[in-house]
Amino acid sequence: MKTFKVYQHPVKGIETVKTGFSWPAFFFSFWWMGFKRLWPQMAMTIAAWLGAEALGIVAGVTRDSGAHGLLALLAFAAYCAICLVPGFLGNAWRERNLVSRGYELVRTSEAPSADAALAQFVKQTAPV
Repeated sequence: MKTFKVYQHPVKGIETVKTGFSWPAFFFSFWWMGFKRLWPQMAMTIAAWLGAEALGIVAGVTRDSGAHGLLALLAFAAYCAICLVPGFLGNAWRERNLVSRGYELVRTSEAPSADAALAQFVKQTAPV
């Protein structure tokens, strides 16, 4: 079972956010951020990716110098961080973004999926 937080907005509806590591953010980083409306994080990730690309280009240009190995290692570490940071922080970013857009945390539940967590919430709040 996974833990989900259910957020509700009076006009925009209900959103669920899984706690913990975000595999979609890990694999799809800035595309996932754009889909989830995390614009500042998306811009910073693209900037970091461009910086890692520049570092990789510099490493390629300096193949004959002793700095090549260090620059290539730094570029590799930057690419790893560009994937890992969104994976570890993506869901927390998403929660803060929802709160800043007027959503309120209404429930935390254990469920096998986001849809199941949403169904539990709807069932609990449905009028009898």
